[in-house]
Amino acid sequence: MFGATASYPANGADETTYYSDEGVRITQTRFIVGGATYAKTSVASVTLIQVRTNRSYPWVLAIGATLLVSGYVLNIPYVGDVFGFAGLVMIATGVIMAVSSGRWYEVVLGGSFGHVCALRTHDKSHCERILDAWNRSLVEQ
Repeated sequence: MFGATASYPANGADETTYYSDEGVRITQTRFIVGGATYAKTSVASVTLIQVRTNRSYPWVLAIGATLLVSGYVLNIPYVGDVFGFAGLVMIATGVIMAVSSGRWYEVVLGGSFGHVCALRTHDKSHCERILDAWNRSLVEQ
């Protein structure tokens, strides 16, 4: 890296841009995402992966329902009320977890630098457009 010179056109003015949207730009020599720029020659692979999301909400719902039912079955002053309230809170938490946990997709760059998550989003088609542009840039190289 020290003393190395890059042969990129000045400010990318003469570069062919294959994709430019939402902070991502793919040119004939660079992959630019966010504030990071990767030289195309150093990127060996670009992969789309689906990230596993939190799937513990069914357990939270089940425990909440059990507490709620046992609170009413026990029918002991205060204890049953506490169990019932805790059950309602856990059921609400489980529902919020279920609604908020969606599928995440990542564009992962691989190369001599290792593997880097370049982009993470809920929009799979956005990631696919980036991969298509990357592949087009390789074919037209």
